[in-house]
Amino acid sequence: MTNSFFNSCERIDDRYFKYFNDKVDWFKEINRNGDLDRIDWTCVNRTGTTTNCELKLRDNHINQYDDVYIEVDKYKHLMKRWKENKEIPLYINFFQDEKHVAVWDLRKVNKMNFYPFARIYNKGKQRWEEVERYGLFPRDSMFYIYDYNEDKYIRQWQEEYQK
Repeated sequence: MTNSFFNSCERIDDRYFKYFNDKVDWFKEINRNGDLDRIDWTCVNRTGTTTNCELKLRDNHINQYDDVYIEVDKYKHLMKRWKENKEIPLYINFFQDEKHVAVWDLRKVNKMNFYPFARIYNKGKQRWEEVERYGLFPRDSMFYIYDYNEDKYIRQWQEEYQK
């Protein structure tokens, strides 16, 4: 079940990401990295800057919990790429579907929680696990909801991603 579950999730993330970018038009070039890569997408934004996008699909609403987990090693890898190469680190979460999107520009996250023993249910492996996680605050994201009448994403809070 593990590989098929994770592959299915990755394909859904990819579809949602393409749809999101088609509507917000942040990136003039989007390139899917390999399934085993630590970064899902490497993109070029409107100003020509390389941007690394890590995607996550969640079953819950953005405000269901106090914070939103990001894997410690993924966060560190994204930040390393920023520090060494000035590649912008974005963590993009789809909540429930492609209509609810939160984007954290990790360069702008000043505070987060650290959970050395976060207990999560790994759906792919169908078991509970204790893992290290950082917790990002929803208020630090740029949160969008898709408006079908307007055929566009409407920002709910935070400043729009520019560079």
